[in-house]
Amino acid sequence: MRQVPLLKVKEWWPLVLFGLILLLLLWAPAQGNDRSGSTYSRDPSGYGAWYAYMEDRGTPVQRWRKSPEAWETYAQDYQQQNDRPCTLLQIYGEPSTYFPSVNREASGRLIAVGVKTPATLAPYRSNHGTLAGTVHLETSRRLPLRELAAEEQVILADRFGVIAWERSGSMVWINSPHLAANAYQDFRGNYEFLAQLATVAGGEVWVDEYLHGYRDSDPQREGEPSLTWEQYLQQSSLMVLLLQLCIGLGLFWIAQNQRFGVRLPLKTPTVDNTIAYIQALAGVLRQVNNHQFVGETLSKAEQRHLQQHLGLRGQSLTPSTLAEIWHTQTGRSSQEIKDLLNFPKPCGDTDLLKWLKTVEAVRQSLKAGTPSPVPSSNAPSSNVPNTPTQSLKSDRSPAHPQRD
Repeated sequence: MRQVPLLKVKEWWPLVLFGLILLLLLWAPAQGNDRSGSTYSRDPSGYGAWYAYMEDRGTPVQRWRKSPEAWETYAQDYQQQNDRPCTLLQIYGEPSTYFPSVNREASGRLIAVGVKTPATLAPYRSNHGTLAGTVHLETSRRLPLRELAAEEQVILADRFGVIAWERSGSMVWINSPHLAANAYQDFRGNYEFLAQLATVAGGEVWVDEYLHGYRDSDPQREGEPSLTWEQYLQQSSLMVLLLQLCIGLGLFWIAQNQRFGVRLPLKTPTVDNTIAYIQALAGVLRQVNNHQFVGETLSKAEQRHLQQHLGLRGQSLTPSTLAEIWHTQTGRSSQEIKDLLNFPKPCGDTDLLKWLKTVEAVRQSLKAGTPSPVPSSNAPSSNVPNTPTQSLKSDRSPAHPQRD
Protein backbone atom coordinates (compact mmCIF):
# COMPACT_ATOMS: atom_id res chain seq x y z
CA MET A 1 0.00 0.00 0.00
CA ARG A 2 1.33 3.42 -0.90
CA GLN A 3 2.06 5.49 2.20
CA VAL A 4 0.94 9.08 2.56
CA PRO A 5 4.04 11.30 2.91
CA LEU A 6 4.48 12.78 6.37
CA LEU A 7 4.86 16.46 6.93
CA LYS A 8 7.64 17.81 9.08
CA VAL A 9 6.88 18.80 12.65
CA LYS A 10 7.42 22.48 11.90
CA GLU A 11 4.87 22.27 9.08
CA TRP A 12 1.97 20.35 10.65
CA TRP A 13 1.86 21.64 14.25
CA PRO A 14 0.11 24.92 13.22
CA LEU A 15 -2.58 22.85 11.51
CA VAL A 16 -3.17 20.84 14.69
CA LEU A 17 -3.33 24.01 16.77
CA PHE A 18 -5.81 25.58 14.38
CA GLY A 19 -7.98 22.46 14.51
CA LEU A 20 -8.03 22.48 18.33
CA ILE A 21 -8.98 26.16 18.42
CA LEU A 22 -11.75 25.54 15.91
CA LEU A 23 -13.16 22.68 17.98
CA LEU A 24 -13.08 24.80 21.13
CA LEU A 25 -14.89 27.66 19.42
CA LEU A 26 -17.60 25.42 18.00
CA TRP A 27 -18.00 22.84 20.75
CA ALA A 28 -17.25 24.53 24.09
CA PRO A 29 -19.80 27.40 23.89
CA ALA A 30 -22.64 25.05 22.98
CA GLN A 31 -21.67 22.74 25.81
CA GLY A 32 -21.73 25.59 28.33
CA ASN A 33 -25.09 27.02 27.24
CA ASP A 34 -26.83 23.70 27.79
CA ARG A 35 -25.66 23.42 31.39
CA SER A 36 -25.99 27.06 32.37
CA GLY A 37 -29.10 27.52 34.50
CA SER A 38 -29.55 23.78 35.11
CA THR A 39 -29.98 22.33 38.59
CA TYR A 40 -27.66 19.49 37.54
CA SER A 41 -24.79 21.92 37.02
CA ARG A 42 -22.15 22.82 39.61
CA ASP A 43 -20.76 25.62 37.47
CA PRO A 44 -21.07 29.21 38.76
CA SER A 45 -23.97 29.75 36.37
CA GLY A 46 -25.79 26.57 37.44
CA TYR A 47 -28.61 26.26 39.96
CA GLY A 48 -27.50 23.14 41.84
CA ALA A 49 -26.99 25.05 45.10
CA TRP A 50 -30.50 26.57 44.96
CA TYR A 51 -31.92 23.08 44.35
CA ALA A 52 -30.17 21.86 47.54
CA TYR A 53 -31.34 25.01 49.39
CA MET A 54 -34.97 24.20 48.56
CA GLU A 55 -34.58 20.69 50.00
CA ASP A 56 -33.08 22.07 53.22
CA ARG A 57 -35.89 24.61 53.37
CA GLY A 58 -38.51 21.86 53.36
CA THR A 59 -39.96 22.74 49.97
CA PRO A 60 -38.19 20.34 47.59
CA VAL A 61 -38.11 21.06 43.89
CA GLN A 62 -38.68 18.40 41.27
CA ARG A 63 -37.06 18.23 37.84
CA TRP A 64 -39.26 18.19 34.75
CA ARG A 65 -37.71 16.21 31.87
CA LYS A 66 -40.68 15.82 29.54
CA SER A 67 -42.09 17.78 26.63
CA PRO A 68 -44.11 21.03 27.03
CA GLU A 69 -47.22 19.21 25.83
CA ALA A 70 -46.84 16.70 28.64
CA TRP A 71 -46.54 19.58 31.14
CA GLU A 72 -49.81 21.13 29.99
CA THR A 73 -51.61 17.84 30.54
CA TYR A 74 -49.96 17.29 33.92
CA ALA A 75 -50.67 20.85 35.16
CA GLN A 76 -54.31 20.60 34.17
CA ASP A 77 -54.78 17.22 35.92
CA TYR A 78 -52.95 18.44 39.02
CA GLN A 79 -55.10 21.55 39.38
CA GLN A 80 -58.30 19.53 38.98
CA GLN A 81 -57.25 17.04 41.64
CA ASN A 82 -55.74 19.48 44.19
CA ASP A 83 -57.64 22.69 43.43
CA ARG A 84 -54.40 24.67 43.27
CA PRO A 85 -51.83 25.20 40.51
CA CYS A 86 -48.35 23.79 40.28
CA THR A 87 -45.37 25.94 39.30
CA LEU A 88 -42.79 25.45 36.53
CA LEU A 89 -39.50 27.41 36.50
CA GLN A 90 -37.77 27.97 33.19
CA ILE A 91 -34.23 29.22 33.88
CA TYR A 92 -32.33 30.49 30.85
CA GLY A 93 -28.56 30.42 30.88
CA GLU A 94 -28.23 33.92 29.46
CA PRO A 95 -30.60 36.82 28.79
CA SER A 96 -32.85 35.86 25.89
CA THR A 97 -36.16 36.88 24.45
CA TYR A 98 -38.81 34.78 26.16
CA PHE A 99 -40.83 32.63 23.84
CA PRO A 100 -42.82 30.37 26.14
CA SER A 101 -42.91 26.77 24.93
CA VAL A 102 -45.92 26.22 27.18
CA ASN A 103 -49.31 27.74 26.40
CA ARG A 104 -49.87 30.78 28.61
CA GLU A 105 -53.54 29.97 28.92
CA ALA A 106 -52.80 26.49 30.28
CA SER A 107 -53.20 25.61 33.92
CA GLY A 108 -50.29 26.14 36.33
CA ARG A 109 -47.84 28.96 36.98
CA LEU A 110 -44.80 29.77 34.86
CA ILE A 111 -41.70 31.59 36.13
CA ALA A 112 -39.20 32.68 33.48
CA VAL A 113 -35.75 33.57 34.86
CA GLY A 114 -33.38 35.34 32.47
CA VAL A 115 -35.72 37.34 30.24
CA LYS A 116 -33.82 39.80 28.07
CA THR A 117 -34.44 43.45 28.83
CA PRO A 118 -32.66 46.58 27.52
CA ALA A 119 -29.56 47.96 29.24
CA THR A 120 -30.04 51.16 31.29
CA LEU A 121 -27.97 53.64 33.28
CA ALA A 122 -28.40 51.54 36.43
CA PRO A 123 -25.19 50.53 38.20
CA TYR A 124 -23.94 47.06 37.40
CA ARG A 125 -23.95 45.99 41.06
CA SER A 126 -26.96 46.90 43.16
CA ASN A 127 -28.74 45.75 46.34
CA HIS A 128 -32.50 45.76 46.76
CA GLY A 129 -34.41 45.27 50.02
CA THR A 130 -37.34 42.79 49.97
CA LEU A 131 -39.40 40.84 52.49
CA ALA A 132 -37.19 37.83 51.77
CA GLY A 133 -34.01 39.78 52.46
CA THR A 134 -31.53 41.81 50.48
CA VAL A 135 -31.36 40.84 46.82
CA HIS A 136 -27.98 41.40 45.18
CA LEU A 137 -27.91 41.93 41.41
CA GLU A 138 -25.05 42.26 38.95
CA THR A 139 -26.76 43.60 35.86
CA SER A 140 -27.76 46.99 34.50
CA ARG A 141 -30.69 45.66 32.49
CA ARG A 142 -34.18 46.86 33.41
CA LEU A 143 -37.62 46.81 31.82
CA PRO A 144 -39.00 50.36 31.36
CA LEU A 145 -42.20 50.97 33.32
CA ARG A 146 -43.96 52.22 30.22
CA GLU A 147 -43.64 48.80 28.59
CA LEU A 148 -45.67 47.06 31.30
CA ALA A 149 -49.13 45.89 30.22
CA ALA A 150 -52.25 46.90 32.11
CA GLU A 151 -52.70 43.46 33.69
CA GLU A 152 -49.04 43.19 34.79
CA GLN A 153 -47.83 44.18 38.29
CA VAL A 154 -44.35 45.04 39.54
CA ILE A 155 -42.69 42.66 42.01
CA LEU A 156 -39.21 44.24 42.25
CA ALA A 157 -38.04 47.51 40.67
CA ASP A 158 -35.91 50.61 41.22
CA ARG A 159 -35.83 54.07 39.66
CA PHE A 160 -34.17 52.69 36.51
CA GLY A 161 -36.85 50.12 35.68
CA VAL A 162 -38.47 46.82 36.56
CA ILE A 163 -36.47 43.75 37.62
CA ALA A 164 -39.29 41.25 38.29
CA TRP A 165 -42.97 41.47 37.33
CA GLU A 166 -46.01 39.20 37.03
CA ARG A 167 -49.33 38.91 35.27
CA SER A 168 -52.36 37.81 37.31
CA GLY A 169 -50.20 35.47 39.34
CA SER A 170 -49.96 32.97 36.47
CA MET A 171 -46.83 34.35 34.77
CA VAL A 172 -43.69 35.74 36.47
CA TRP A 173 -40.70 37.28 34.65
CA ILE A 174 -37.23 37.98 36.09
CA ASN A 175 -34.61 39.64 33.94
CA SER A 176 -31.44 38.43 35.77
CA PRO A 177 -30.45 34.90 34.65
CA HIS A 178 -28.13 34.47 37.65
CA LEU A 179 -30.55 35.52 40.39
CA ALA A 180 -30.02 32.34 42.46
CA ALA A 181 -27.05 30.82 40.65
CA ASN A 182 -24.25 28.91 42.39
CA ALA A 183 -22.06 32.01 42.34
CA TYR A 184 -24.56 33.80 44.69
CA GLN A 185 -24.52 31.30 47.55
CA ASP A 186 -23.35 34.02 49.95
CA PHE A 187 -26.48 36.10 49.19
CA ARG A 188 -29.25 34.10 50.86
CA GLY A 189 -31.73 36.86 50.09
CA ASN A 190 -31.53 35.94 46.40
CA TYR A 191 -32.27 32.27 47.15
CA GLU A 192 -35.18 33.09 49.46
CA PHE A 193 -36.64 35.65 47.04
CA LEU A 194 -36.85 33.05 44.25
CA ALA A 195 -38.07 30.40 46.70
CA GLN A 196 -41.00 32.57 47.81
CA LEU A 197 -41.97 33.33 44.22
CA ALA A 198 -41.92 29.59 43.41
CA THR A 199 -43.92 28.44 46.46
CA VAL A 200 -46.48 31.24 46.78
CA ALA A 201 -49.14 29.20 44.96
CA GLY A 202 -48.83 26.33 47.43
CA GLY A 203 -48.55 23.58 44.83
CA GLU A 204 -45.68 21.48 43.54
CA VAL A 205 -42.60 23.25 42.21
CA TRP A 206 -40.87 21.93 39.09
CA VAL A 207 -37.74 23.11 37.25
CA ASP A 208 -37.72 22.69 33.48
CA GLU A 209 -34.67 20.53 32.67
CA TYR A 210 -36.12 19.63 29.30
CA LEU A 211 -35.05 23.14 28.31
CA HIS A 212 -31.40 22.15 28.97
CA GLY A 213 -31.48 18.93 27.01
CA TYR A 214 -32.38 16.40 29.71
CA ARG A 215 -34.97 13.90 28.52
CA ASP A 216 -36.81 11.07 30.19
CA SER A 217 -36.73 7.84 28.19
CA ASP A 218 -40.05 7.00 26.58
CA PRO A 219 -41.03 3.44 27.60
CA GLN A 220 -42.97 3.02 24.34
CA ARG A 221 -39.77 3.44 22.34
CA GLU A 222 -37.62 0.93 24.17
CA GLY A 223 -38.71 -1.89 21.87
CA GLU A 224 -38.14 0.02 18.64
CA PRO A 225 -35.24 -1.08 16.39
CA SER A 226 -31.98 0.85 16.38
CA LEU A 227 -31.43 3.66 13.91
CA THR A 228 -29.81 3.04 10.55
CA TRP A 229 -26.82 5.05 9.34
CA GLU A 230 -29.01 7.26 7.17
CA GLN A 231 -31.41 8.01 10.03
CA TYR A 232 -28.49 8.67 12.39
CA LEU A 233 -26.89 11.15 10.00
CA GLN A 234 -30.22 12.91 9.42
CA GLN A 235 -30.79 13.40 13.16
CA SER A 236 -27.19 14.33 14.05
CA SER A 237 -26.08 17.94 14.26
CA LEU A 238 -23.42 19.41 12.02
CA MET A 239 -20.95 19.72 14.89
CA VAL A 240 -21.14 16.03 15.74
CA LEU A 241 -20.59 15.09 12.09
CA LEU A 242 -17.63 17.45 11.84
CA LEU A 243 -16.06 16.00 15.00
CA GLN A 244 -16.50 12.46 13.72
CA LEU A 245 -14.97 13.43 10.39
CA CYS A 246 -11.90 14.89 12.12
CA ILE A 247 -11.46 11.75 14.22
CA GLY A 248 -11.80 9.54 11.14
CA LEU A 249 -9.22 11.55 9.19
CA GLY A 250 -6.82 11.41 12.13
CA LEU A 251 -7.12 7.63 12.40
CA PHE A 252 -6.65 7.28 8.63
CA TRP A 253 -3.52 9.45 8.75
CA ILE A 254 -2.02 7.39 11.59
CA ALA A 255 -2.88 4.06 9.94
CA GLN A 256 -1.31 5.05 6.63
CA ASN A 257 1.96 6.23 8.16
CA GLN A 258 2.35 3.72 11.01
CA ARG A 259 5.19 5.72 12.50
CA PHE A 260 5.44 7.53 15.82
CA GLY A 261 9.21 8.05 16.09
CA VAL A 262 12.02 9.64 14.13
CA ARG A 263 12.14 8.63 10.48
CA LEU A 264 14.97 6.14 9.86
CA PRO A 265 16.92 6.40 6.60
CA LEU A 266 16.73 3.46 4.20
CA LYS A 267 19.92 1.40 3.97
CA THR A 268 21.16 0.48 0.51
CA PRO A 269 21.45 -3.32 0.36
CA THR A 270 24.88 -4.72 -0.45
CA VAL A 271 24.97 -6.36 -3.86
CA ASP A 272 26.34 -9.94 -3.86
CA ASN A 273 27.80 -10.61 -7.29
CA THR A 274 27.58 -14.38 -6.86
CA ILE A 275 23.91 -14.33 -5.96
CA ALA A 276 23.19 -11.84 -8.73
CA TYR A 277 24.95 -14.11 -11.25
CA ILE A 278 23.04 -17.17 -10.06
CA GLN A 279 19.73 -15.36 -10.23
CA ALA A 280 20.47 -14.05 -13.71
CA LEU A 281 21.50 -17.50 -14.93
CA ALA A 282 18.40 -19.08 -13.38
CA GLY A 283 16.24 -16.53 -15.15
CA VAL A 284 17.81 -17.33 -18.51
CA LEU A 285 17.45 -21.09 -18.02
CA ARG A 286 13.83 -20.66 -16.99
CA GLN A 287 13.06 -18.62 -20.10
CA VAL A 288 14.49 -21.34 -22.39
CA ASN A 289 12.92 -24.13 -20.26
CA ASN A 290 16.30 -25.86 -19.74
CA HIS A 291 16.55 -27.93 -16.54
CA GLN A 292 19.55 -30.06 -17.52
CA PHE A 293 22.26 -27.69 -16.33
CA VAL A 294 20.60 -27.17 -12.97
CA GLY A 295 20.01 -30.90 -12.55
CA GLU A 296 23.65 -31.81 -13.29
CA THR A 297 24.85 -29.13 -10.87
CA LEU A 298 22.57 -30.48 -8.13
CA SER A 299 23.72 -34.06 -8.88
CA LYS A 300 27.36 -33.06 -8.36
CA ALA A 301 26.43 -31.29 -5.11
CA GLU A 302 24.62 -34.42 -3.88
CA GLN A 303 27.64 -36.54 -4.78
CA ARG A 304 29.96 -34.32 -2.71
CA HIS A 305 27.49 -34.45 0.18
CA LEU A 306 27.29 -38.26 -0.05
CA GLN A 307 31.08 -38.70 -0.22
CA GLN A 308 31.46 -36.49 2.84
CA HIS A 309 29.16 -38.75 4.87
CA LEU A 310 30.93 -41.90 3.57
CA GLY A 311 34.38 -40.57 4.48
CA LEU A 312 35.48 -40.09 0.89
CA ARG A 313 35.86 -36.35 0.82
CA GLY A 314 38.12 -35.00 -1.90
CA GLN A 315 38.30 -38.24 -3.93
CA SER A 316 37.25 -38.35 -7.57
CA LEU A 317 34.90 -41.31 -7.93
CA THR A 318 32.59 -42.37 -10.70
CA PRO A 319 28.88 -42.83 -9.97
CA SER A 320 29.16 -46.62 -10.34
CA THR A 321 32.10 -46.83 -7.93
CA LEU A 322 30.33 -44.67 -5.37
CA ALA A 323 27.21 -46.81 -5.73
CA GLU A 324 29.21 -50.00 -4.95
CA ILE A 325 30.73 -48.35 -1.88
CA TRP A 326 27.24 -47.26 -0.74
CA HIS A 327 25.98 -50.84 -1.13
CA THR A 328 28.97 -52.21 0.76
CA GLN A 329 28.71 -49.84 3.74
CA THR A 330 24.95 -49.59 4.12
CA GLY A 331 23.61 -52.76 2.54
CA ARG A 332 21.14 -50.73 0.55
CA SER A 333 20.61 -50.96 -3.19
CA SER A 334 23.25 -49.34 -5.35
CA GLN A 335 20.63 -48.44 -7.94
CA GLU A 336 19.27 -45.53 -5.88
CA ILE A 337 22.75 -43.95 -5.89
CA LYS A 338 22.97 -44.38 -9.64
CA ASP A 339 19.54 -42.76 -9.99
CA LEU A 340 20.66 -39.97 -7.69
CA LEU A 341 23.90 -39.15 -9.54
CA ASN A 342 22.53 -39.58 -13.07
CA PHE A 343 20.08 -36.78 -13.73
CA PRO A 344 17.45 -37.92 -16.26
CA LYS A 345 17.79 -36.79 -19.89
CA PRO A 346 15.46 -35.36 -21.05
CA CYS A 347 13.79 -34.29 -17.81
CA GLY A 348 10.02 -33.98 -17.64
CA ASP A 349 7.86 -33.17 -14.65
CA THR A 350 7.37 -36.85 -13.78
CA ASP A 351 11.12 -37.57 -14.03
CA LEU A 352 11.96 -34.52 -11.91
CA LEU A 353 9.55 -35.56 -9.15
CA LYS A 354 10.96 -39.11 -9.17
CA TRP A 355 14.53 -37.78 -8.89
CA LEU A 356 13.60 -35.48 -6.02
CA LYS A 357 12.03 -38.40 -4.14
CA THR A 358 15.30 -40.31 -4.57
CA VAL A 359 17.26 -37.37 -3.12
CA GLU A 360 14.90 -37.23 -0.14
CA ALA A 361 15.20 -40.98 0.51
CA VAL A 362 19.02 -40.91 0.45
CA ARG A 363 19.20 -37.91 2.78
CA GLN A 364 16.78 -39.54 5.25
CA SER A 365 18.89 -42.72 5.33
CA LEU A 366 22.01 -40.62 6.01
CA LYS A 367 20.27 -38.89 8.92
CA ALA A 368 19.04 -42.21 10.34
CA GLY A 369 22.54 -43.69 10.62
CA THR A 370 25.69 -42.09 9.24
CA PRO A 371 28.09 -44.74 7.90
CA SER A 372 31.51 -44.82 9.48
CA PRO A 373 34.34 -43.24 7.48
CA VAL A 374 36.46 -45.59 5.39
CA PRO A 375 40.23 -45.47 6.03
CA SER A 376 42.49 -45.11 3.05
CA SER A 377 44.46 -48.17 1.84
CA ASN A 378 47.51 -48.50 -0.43
CA ALA A 379 46.83 -52.15 -1.28
CA PRO A 380 45.76 -52.58 -4.89
CA SER A 381 42.52 -54.28 -5.77
CA SER A 382 41.81 -56.38 -8.79
CA ASN A 383 38.32 -55.03 -9.29
CA VAL A 384 38.37 -51.44 -7.96
CA PRO A 385 41.79 -49.76 -7.97
CA ASN A 386 42.74 -47.53 -5.05
CA THR A 387 39.31 -47.92 -3.34
CA PRO A 388 38.80 -48.43 0.36
CA THR A 389 36.36 -51.33 -0.14
CA GLN A 390 38.87 -54.07 0.60
CA SER A 391 40.22 -52.12 3.54
CA LEU A 392 36.68 -51.80 4.92
CA LYS A 393 36.29 -55.62 4.68
CA SER A 394 39.63 -56.22 6.37
CA ASP A 395 38.66 -53.82 9.20
CA ARG A 396 35.42 -55.68 9.77
CA SER A 397 37.06 -59.19 9.82
CA PRO A 398 37.78 -60.50 13.35
CA ALA A 399 41.35 -60.40 14.60
CA HIS A 400 43.01 -63.86 15.22
CA PRO A 401 45.62 -64.19 17.94
CA GLN A 402 49.03 -65.41 16.86
CA ARG A 403 50.13 -68.88 18.00
CA ASP A 404 53.55 -69.64 19.25
